[in-house]
Amino acid sequence: MFHYGVILLGLFFSPLFGMVPKGNQLEFGPTRKVYNNSIIQAEQKEPVKSTVNTSTKPCVFCDKEMLAGNFILHEDHERGVRQMMNKFPYMDFDQGPQILIMPLSHKEHPKDFSFKELINQVDTVQQLSAQLYEDAYTQEYFHNWGAISGQSVPHWHSQFKNFEMPPMSLPERTESVKNCRIGPIEEAFKRMQIVMQSRKDIKLAPQKEVSDSECNCCLIKNGQEDDKKNFVIARFEHNYVCISHYPCLPGELSIIPNNHVAAIKDLSQEALRENMVLAMALLPIMKDYADVYIRECGGGNTYTKSMGKKASDEQK
Repeated sequence: MFHYGVILLGLFFSPLFGMVPKGNQLEFGPTRKVYNNSIIQAEQKEPVKSTVNTSTKPCVFCDKEMLAGNFILHEDHERGVRQMMNKFPYMDFDQGPQILIMPLSHKEHPKDFSFKELINQVDTVQQLSAQLYEDAYTQEYFHNWGAISGQSVPHWHSQFKNFEMPPMSLPERTESVKNCRIGPIEEAFKRMQIVMQSRKDIKLAPQKEVSDSECNCCLIKNGQEDDKKNFVIARFEHNYVCISHYPCLPGELSIIPNNHVAAIKDLSQEALRENMVLAMALLPIMKDYADVYIRECGGGNTYTKSMGKKASDEQK
């Protein structure tokens, strides 16, 4: 009888534990789900063994005819960077724009980038963060490497999401979807073109030295004698690397800026460049480590969360 009671309590409490707290950004991506399902079905017919979705078909980010059907916001041929709307976003257009940043030339592996090519990508993201900061509650910048991690096109690209809606509970998010203001991608694209054109001259402010005596990351940064206790692996000029204290996934590292800032745009250019160079260098190393010590690994992700102007002071 005691065992039945435990099971019943578990069934009763599990929905409560499973609720997403208000304060998280919730995403309903029906178009993304349909798109991913089509990719999975295609792979089941013709399995791919590589860490990315390599194929004999033309690359959708290189082929001129395929690119003509996309929504390109800007191409910088001098720096070799393209920005365009994600046709199959993780979130709906009401929540904000999701933009792809990619090299014009075809690259598939983190090791394919020269230092100059990589910092051109990073500088573009930082400028984009500044342009969209005013409208944002939160911003996210990430890479998916490998089909298992969500990469659907082998041409290397990063994703930038600018959440213009406040964090919501699940019922609030469900209600907001019923009254969408922005419908098709064409509408979102035109709106994004106007915003980017009106803010193209935004300059990044020089970063000031900032720390917070109550911030765990700042405490770890300042407590160098406790590196072993705090799982700090290495320290660099602008960032330090540590094993995540509360990992969400096996094989997770944190690359943390020395300066206490809440937004990508507020980091110094040198600090963000170093941060992403480290991330790109560590990604294949961590994959190799996982293959040996954890389990076979088909790829990985880099992920950066940043606050926007509309975020509360407490969030920042």
